[in-house]
Amino acid sequence: MIIESITVQDPSNPYRPDEQPSAMLFEPQQAGDPSEPPSIAGFEIESLLGRGAMAEVWRARQTGRLSRTVAIKLVRRDCLDGERLRRFEAEARAMAAVDDPCIVRPFEVGTAEDGRPYIAMEFVDGVPLAPAGPVGALDVRGRVRLVVTLLEAVQCLHDRGIVHRDLKPGNALVVFGASGPEVRVIDLGLAKSLAPAGDGLTVDGALVGTPEFMSPEQAGTVEAPVSPRSDVFSIGVILYALVEGAMPWTAPAHGLVASRAASYQRLLRSMRHDPPRAPAVCDARLAEIIRAAIAADPAKRTAGARELRDQLESWLARPGSPDRSSFSRRRALFALGAIGAVLASAAMLPMRGAAPAGADWRSTRLAWIEDSHGLVVGVPGA
Repeated sequence: MIIESITVQDPSNPYRPDEQPSAMLFEPQQAGDPSEPPSIAGFEIESLLGRGAMAEVWRARQTGRLSRTVAIKLVRRDCLDGERLRRFEAEARAMAAVDDPCIVRPFEVGTAEDGRPYIAMEFVDGVPLAPAGPVGALDVRGRVRLVVTLLEAVQCLHDRGIVHRDLKPGNALVVFGASGPEVRVIDLGLAKSLAPAGDGLTVDGALVGTPEFMSPEQAGTVEAPVSPRSDVFSIGVILYALVEGAMPWTAPAHGLVASRAASYQRLLRSMRHDPPRAPAVCDARLAEIIRAAIAADPAKRTAGARELRDQLESWLARPGSPDRSSFSRRRALFALGAIGAVLASAAMLPMRGAAPAGADWRSTRLAWIEDSHGLVVGVPGA
């Protein structure tokens, strides 16, 4: 069994998530029985939290003197090829590259007794950053403050040359503690380095991310590189949903189109070419901030997480910034109902194969979405 302890890196350390190790930390293994919980030395497995396209997440207790509850992200038995193991290792390295209390902390990486690699990380007992449940009970100012906290954490990633690429309510969990609600960023499985060499993790022809929160450049509908502004777009969509109780763009109901792939194709085109729904609940200044954050053209979008944070803090500092009435809150939550589960959990991971020769790359991406969208995701580290 291989065990490697994770240590937080100093800001002067030049590591980026795409750094190629001298040898793979994890070696490809054969698949086994997927129904059995893992056996990992030093941990008592308690329950399955969820299963995603590439990994499953278990709640466990670390034995010994520490005796703490952890989340263990474990590669699925049918995903033990070399490419996915490299992605998994890169996620662990990206988590270790940042030191921010709002980003989930890794404790160690290792290999379970059946040969599958795992990451043992901080367990975050939180709820998605979506306008429902305890987050929905907050007023508009309280929700905007949570987004400010999220932006501060994401800026820490950007300062380390990392773009998250999958920011959504299910990957920004709100923890309600004695000092008030806090946001914790989880799941760096799609994190991309801004280093010139690229991250080496994106499969050609693959769509990575969650379509409802994905920037046009990440979806490939705009000719521009993925950058910190791509994360700003995702956070802007989260902010819109928190304030308005609905999405700025929505895909057609699956029953109205030929397939889920066609539904997402329309959504991605709409996000590129159509203006978002005009905000109806927030005031004019906050609406202006949101529209700038979700501009389809990256050049016209808010420049970065720090700039968006500063704008929101300025809005919060204005005396009399309006809060939503209880009636409006109920109306917004009702409007969100049918899509709440999607906001908290939908996620896309790279398709397993490259596009067929001569195929249109956008059609290939969307066909893969149709095949994999039903997987259970949106739990810590899924």
